[in-house]
Amino acid sequence: MKRTIFAVVVTVLIASVLLVNPTAAMAETVLKLWTFPVDQLYEEELPLLVKQFEEMNPGVKIEYEIIPWAEGQQKFDVAINAGSPPDVFWGANDAKYIKTGLQIPLEDWLTADELADYEQNSLEDMRIDGKIYSLPLYTLIWTLGGNQELLEEAGIDWISIQEQGWTFEEFAEITAKLTKELPDGRTQYGFIMPGYNDELLEFVLLGSGVYQMIGPDGNLLWTKEALTEAYTYIRELMDAGTLPREIAGMSAIKRWELFNSWDTAIFGRGIPYFESMSITRNQDIADGKIAGKPISYISLPIPHKSGVREVSYGASQGYAAFRQKRYQGDDHTALAVQLAKFLTGEYAGKTSVNLGYLPASLSARDRSAHLMANLNPHNVAFTERQLTMTHSQYQEQISADLDAKRARIRVEVSVPIYQAFIAYELTPEQAATQFIERATRILQR
Repeated sequence: MKRTIFAVVVTVLIASVLLVNPTAAMAETVLKLWTFPVDQLYEEELPLLVKQFEEMNPGVKIEYEIIPWAEGQQKFDVAINAGSPPDVFWGANDAKYIKTGLQIPLEDWLTADELADYEQNSLEDMRIDGKIYSLPLYTLIWTLGGNQELLEEAGIDWISIQEQGWTFEEFAEITAKLTKELPDGRTQYGFIMPGYNDELLEFVLLGSGVYQMIGPDGNLLWTKEALTEAYTYIRELMDAGTLPREIAGMSAIKRWELFNSWDTAIFGRGIPYFESMSITRNQDIADGKIAGKPISYISLPIPHKSGVREVSYGASQGYAAFRQKRYQGDDHTALAVQLAKFLTGEYAGKTSVNLGYLPASLSARDRSAHLMANLNPHNVAFTERQLTMTHSQYQEQISADLDAKRARIRVEVSVPIYQAFIAYELTPEQAATQFIERATRILQR
């Protein structure tokens, strides 16, 4: 009898607690989010997005951390290797993470309508092994950047170039026209692209119709013939003095300094965000905060071989969702995927615009259209056009294993050979031969 009375009392106590706090019956779902300072205002914008998501999903708490770029990737690598990655992480579309089995294929958790909200080329760029593993906030369009005033001074119709593209021959002719000695003895270069990586080589290969390094069967699409031709074109620009030999030791910061000092008319790599940076710099000059001469930044396309389609280099960035080795259940996973969707969706477009990019989410693009009013409309139209011709749509899917080998070849083979080449230590033929030999050894392992 005493046991019965005790049970009734406990039941009444529990019921009274639930009447006071109905949510006490459910444990709070905690989602861990790790990200980077994606733009200069992200530390202000992210808390607002987090709060909005929590209000839309009662009972969900997001613990977020904005990690410095310098240490964030290593911190994530340690966590995922230990089997305990955060639920959502920025920019993790990498084959090595997929091979852990902890990155979530998102098509299994999102409806067709939800996926249709993304610009499809941007979304497809997130596909590995036939599955979409990340959602794009925006697509980086890597192109060239130009000084509008210098191009117009030389009589160059940059708007037509934005709209119609230019061939290798036209690019060489125009950049030669822009190269000249200045009254103070300095040289104004038509074009610079630093050699701390091999992006110029990749740009020339893309313009030659070679859209990826490795095919799905593991064969090298960067063939000896294609590489020799690309290296030869770069050497011709250098021999002509259009592309200075100093690029061999040039950093990304130095490139930007030379552009702002009017020492180069065109540079690479250019990204839409540089227009926002130029607008800020111009305002600082006008306010007397810094010295300098204002520049109207314009985006310019990658040149291409005559008879070959024009393409842009598009690289999507956004959020991925993960499960942990100690699986927390389907409901938890579904919420993690929805958080990745929210952080790249309709209400997240402001970050993209701050960076000068068009949001990948079509609903975000509509919602944030008014924020792009201060950008050059020709640049905005150019970016929209470039999004329709990203190189990823012409690529064939390769396995995660091959993608890992591709990344290794890039770091261990392509970049060192390219740097030796622009230092005039190798001829085009020697550079191409060395690449084929060393890349083949990695692929055969």
